[in-house]
Amino acid sequence: MKNNFQNGFSLTELVLSIGIMITIFSITVPFISKQFAYFDLSVERDRLISNLRRARILSMTNRNSLPHGVYVSSSTFYVFEGTSFALRNQSYDEVYDRRLEISISGGPEILFTPLSGTTSSSTLILTSQNSTSTIIVNPEASISYY
Repeated sequence: MKNNFQNGFSLTELVLSIGIMITIFSITVPFISKQFAYFDLSVERDRLISNLRRARILSMTNRNSLPHGVYVSSSTFYVFEGTSFALRNQSYDEVYDRRLEISISGGPEILFTPLSGTTSSSTLILTSQNSTSTIIVNPEASISYY
């Protein structure tokens, strides 16, 4: 007795399977790319908060009896020592690269006073594609974000 069944997929099954895979892929790609953009934004926000906390700690411990601060340039974060970024001691700069895809608006310079760690109130807004994150530094140097 001869078996007339063939193993494998028919052309219709193959085309249908590929069509379903393309549909699923086209639905998930925009969602995944948005998640990656949000992830990049949250990492950049956390790095900036870390630099703000580092500058505040350096001021509170009165390192070299000078204020410390954070300066945000278009491509770099600076943790600096001095009464302002323009008058800083460059040999104590801590320089960190930042993501160019994320724009940061708000005061570029935040300075913390020695021993107390207080500062003027500042708001920094980070924007990437359709996502936004806000960092608020209040006068007591408490850092919050959303």
